[in-house]
Amino acid sequence: SQRVLLPQGFPDSVSPDYAPYQCWDSLQALCSSLAGSLSTRAVLEAVGVGDGAATVSGAALTWLLRGAQGMLGNSREFPKFPGI
Repeated sequence: SQRVLLPQGFPDSVSPDYAPYQCWDSLQALCSSLAGSLSTRAVLEAVGVGDGAATVSGAALTWLLRGAQGMLGNSREFPKFPGI
């Protein structure tokens, strides 16, 4: 498994700060994934997913918002939406 996860020639082929960097980078990726999952859940609940009274248009809006969230999530500045 080390051959798959580590650079060729590790540890001699990388700088001494590679291991701490990789730990922080992995932690950041985990936190980013968790934040994306939690925000998706919040958006889906906000538009009525899981509610028996939800409509087909609500489901379509949910689908669109989910795609938009992925695009906006990569932005440095989140756009301001009136009323939200």
